[in-house]
Amino acid sequence: MIIRVVAAIGATMVLGTGGPAGATEDRLLPASPYGAYLAAQQAAKSGDYATASAYFHALIRSDQKAAVVADAVKTFVANGEVGTAIQLVRDLIPAGTRIWGLAIFLQLADAILRDDLAAAESLLDQMGAVGGLDGYLVPVLRAWTTGAQEPPDAAFQQIDRMVERGVLVSFFNYHAGRILDHRGEHEAAGRRYRAAIREEAVPDRTALAALAHFMATGQIDDSLQVRARLERRRPLSGTVLALREGVELRLPSGLVTFAGAPASGAQGVPPASRPAERLSREAVAFGVAETFFDGARFLFSQQFYPGALAYVQIALFLQPDFFTARLLAGQVQEKLAANQAALASYRSIPSDVPESWDAGLALGALLGRLERIDEARDEFRQLGDRFPGRVGALSALGQLLATAKRYDESVAVYSEALGRLDRLETHHWPLLYGRGAALERSGQWEQAEDDLQRALQLSPDQPFILNYLAYSWIEQGQRLEEARAMAALAVELRPDNGFIIDSLGWAHYRLGDYKTAVETLERAMAAQPGDPVITSHYGDALWRTGRKPEARMQWRNALRADPDPELAAEIERKLEYGFDEAPPAGKEHEI
Repeated sequence: MIIRVVAAIGATMVLGTGGPAGATEDRLLPASPYGAYLAAQQAAKSGDYATASAYFHALIRSDQKAAVVADAVKTFVANGEVGTAIQLVRDLIPAGTRIWGLAIFLQLADAILRDDLAAAESLLDQMGAVGGLDGYLVPVLRAWTTGAQEPPDAAFQQIDRMVERGVLVSFFNYHAGRILDHRGEHEAAGRRYRAAIREEAVPDRTALAALAHFMATGQIDDSLQVRARLERRRPLSGTVLALREGVELRLPSGLVTFAGAPASGAQGVPPASRPAERLSREAVAFGVAETFFDGARFLFSQQFYPGALAYVQIALFLQPDFFTARLLAGQVQEKLAANQAALASYRSIPSDVPESWDAGLALGALLGRLERIDEARDEFRQLGDRFPGRVGALSALGQLLATAKRYDESVAVYSEALGRLDRLETHHWPLLYGRGAALERSGQWEQAEDDLQRALQLSPDQPFILNYLAYSWIEQGQRLEEARAMAALAVELRPDNGFIIDSLGWAHYRLGDYKTAVETLERAMAAQPGDPVITSHYGDALWRTGRKPEARMQWRNALRADPDPELAAEIERKLEYGFDEAPPAGKEHEI
């Protein structure tokens, strides 16, 4: 029996070349500037921002500057050349000309770094009444710039109007709390943080800022509640793991640690008696960077990746050591197929910061998807060695090796990970599940069955374990009624997963309930069209209900869907000799 497994387990800023060499630019410029422009556009569309940037560098040195400036600006920003983009906007757009939002935001970032808050306010005034995402970012950007110079009441008016409407309440209150913290108005900041974390699904950064504030101001009950939330929502994130291990994180609103008593005298939180005064340039720069990061995170969630990359690059221009933003940049670049830039982003995160854990996992996973298996293995190994108390890197490596069909190596890695644990907890089920799958693949069913059942004891309602174990029993003709019940529960938990629905249909088939099998497999076909195994199963069920011409049509469809050689041979035998004289299909299945 061969079983294909759907993965049940998750998972100096260099974002391009940093500016291509002049000789390369000269060689790239064809006789026709229009040809260079088209080449730049095509490179950008394919995620190769470094090459696109090189073309635009050549073009803006020619006499075609005005025609390409907007696209050149966007490309330079995407490639991490934000300073170049700012200079281009400054040099090529005449004063007083109405310019587009990205150009305003670039000049805003430049004004913030120059500590020219009057210029920053003037630029925001040019935005006018904007809509879309920028309509939410501008009030916060204005609060950081004006709130840095005067009491924040006026700056918060727009924020409070949004909050009263129930719009992005957590986002607005988070930034208001951060500004108030910097001004020394800690009681008001605390109220804002409490409002920001009222929703369960707030970003980690919001919860961490609230935790730092509550710890620094001695509000132990509040800090314990926020800690419990972080532990509950993201127990395996690099930040939470670091805090659990006693690492001290210094955030703008204070010092955070999960070890021992709440910290006092945290860097970044002034004494409560400090009068309100002008925020430092550094505080404003980081606050504005966070605002652009939040915009990038939202655009990423909406799958608008070019805009997300532009905003995260501005955030990094303002705050190069904003490592969470570097991690997001890599994730966006992956979505844009800018894989080399993504690898560089992940590698640029220092190994001694909490974000390095998530970056290392992302780096290894990307190398695996690029089929650079040995490099990925080395990255996971190094990550596991740096964090010997964690098993996530070995778990990811075990999964990678199983995907590469290196099952014996996978079993050994999973066993090593399990050996690092003093006791098994619920969230360790992927280790037993992964090892069980690798054992089954390597023909060691008894050991595999034991691991899968132990995994199910840790997480009884985990659909992937239920499905794998159920399908294995179905294929072996064992415990069929129990397997059908398990598959039915898995379908209830994952009603849109075609492979899991297929397992239930195959259980009905093996139990002789062909009519129900046809109905269930039709649902599986709709949820996962074109899969050769599901299509072959459907053909088998149709044959058993007397619908032989339809069955042969489905078998032909399965054969056209590029099945593996073993399944293809079975389908060909059924088509040639008839189903009753050929072995049933289904020796390969996806779970």
